[in-house]
Amino acid sequence: EEINRAYRMELQYSLGIHVGEAVVGYLGTQYAVNYTAIGDTVNLAKRLQEKAAPGQILVSDLLVQKLGRQAQVKPVGKIKLKGREETAMVYELLELSS
Repeated sequence: EEINRAYRMELQYSLGIHVGEAVVGYLGTQYAVNYTAIGDTVNLAKRLQEKAAPGQILVSDLLVQKLGRQAQVKPVGKIKLKGREETAMVYELLELSS
């Protein structure tokens, strides 16, 4: 909200979060190199982000299991995600506690 007021524009975001292994490192050519992450974990997080509405944080079932009582979530349901044959149980993250 502070950024929106300061710059007189409305920024919108959506997030998708999953947990797991990924390959990370510098990838590119001698002319352009980027630090990036690749793998199924990254792909699932991206697919969740694509399904999230502006201002919404969607998380995977595995992340909810790992967070346990630290996460207050609302079930969204089983969703078909691009590039996956099976549906994925998805939750909206409402609050995190430490």
